[in-house]
Amino acid sequence: MGMLEKITGGLPTKPSEAVAELIGRIEENVLTPGEHVCDAAEYRAIAKFVRRFCERFKLTETFGNISSGSKELDDIDGAYAWLQAHVERLRKVQVDLEDSKAEADIEDLLSQYESSLPGESFGLAKLNEEEKRKAHAHLQKIRTIIDESGVSDRKKNALFERINALAREVDAHGTRTDRFFAFAGDVGFVLGDVTKKAKPLLHEVKEVLRIVSRSRARQEGVSLPPGDEVLQLAPPESEFE
Repeated sequence: MGMLEKITGGLPTKPSEAVAELIGRIEENVLTPGEHVCDAAEYRAIAKFVRRFCERFKLTETFGNISSGSKELDDIDGAYAWLQAHVERLRKVQVDLEDSKAEADIEDLLSQYESSLPGESFGLAKLNEEEKRKAHAHLQKIRTIIDESGVSDRKKNALFERINALAREVDAHGTRTDRFFAFAGDVGFVLGDVTKKAKPLLHEVKEVLRIVSRSRARQEGVSLPPGDEVLQLAPPESEFE
């Protein structure tokens, strides 16, 4: 097994976790002080993998204009320096991902505090324990359908991130219903990839929307129309039936 295969095999399926794991593997196995464990070609290959990984999963850092110092890339020292520079850029990616997660956590905490303030809270549902239990069950079914579908890994990871955020919303003191309707819109863009599972997926999404919508209506003291009128989601195309 070559070094590239060794450090990239079995990476976590969540890109943000894979970045941290990749940094650790490269530092432990490749960037060893005082010795070269790869030839120039393999150093370059590892650097190119780092670059392509971030491009593929639309991570924040760019890798243009990275210098190999005074050495050429076909020189082993130059290739080593080029890889080091890529790892430093990858560290910035990791920091950005951690900051983004912290921002999301902060926003959740602020929303929870805001929803606890006296007065009207427009757009928030207050789920009871039974509603929370059912919502989590439907979200897990949605995750399973997506995981077993033909949706690309990049889209799966993006949808899983959104499902995780919705699970936090379910458990929050005040649940923001707009996030659930936004997720329903995202699901509409992948129906072509889930083929025969399109109808079951739409069913589970509508059930979650039903729960949070009825809870919000109860919270705001309004009456919703009977049936599914409030849950206007496009049905799957006939080719998926």
